[in-house]
Amino acid sequence: MMKSLNRIPRFLLAVVVTAVATTAAHADRLTGPGEDRMFAPAHTTVRYTDLFWGFRPAVVTVAGERGRVLELQVYDADGNLVGSDTGDSCTVSWTPRRVGPYTIKVINRSAIPNFYDLHAD
Repeated sequence: MMKSLNRIPRFLLAVVVTAVATTAAHADRLTGPGEDRMFAPAHTTVRYTDLFWGFRPAVVTVAGERGRVLELQVYDADGNLVGSDTGDSCTVSWTPRRVGPYTIKVINRSAIPNFYDLHAD
């Protein structure tokens, strides 16, 4: 299950990123593939913060209930939109320019609640 890094002080996060970046890894997400099953009430946003390797392809996918509209948005550490997609199943693919945190937002655009599965790698 994915964990939020919002509560970790930036200096500590930098130490963790540096330590992890010096070890060999196969996943594009620093800690390997991540998954979450979540419930989003109508017209709400669920936020994640996750670390990704630089210069390696990264993919985040969200699959919600059929016929209910989700929007997936990914932002870099500077707040720039990296990519977005809308539908009951969404995918954002990109190649990070550096190792670091990325914000993932899953927005339920439907007027009814939605269960969804999120996968990041």
